[in-house]
Amino acid sequence: MSTEWENLLLRSEESIQAAQALLDGGWPGFAASRAYYAMFYTAWALLLSLGETYYQALLHAERLHLRLLADTEDYLNDTEKWFFDEEQWSVTG
Repeated sequence: MSTEWENLLLRSEESIQAAQALLDGGWPGFAASRAYYAMFYTAWALLLSLGETYYQALLHAERLHLRLLADTEDYLNDTEKWFFDEEQWSVTG
């Protein structure tokens, strides 16, 4: 019988395969989402394998998820300011 963390690693592997299929099919945004979930399932499995309870591991994986989202939002906000500052980048002539 498989342990919960082994099942999560299987889900991670399936997510990687789905990400590759989506990428090959021309859907890079959806592929990135599947790849992200592969990472999430792997992190969750790692925490379980280290002895955390199911819910403790899920909580820590969720915290990782929120930290990544916050970092991504900060990055996108900074990038948006750089790319879309109309005064700085307006074309005259």
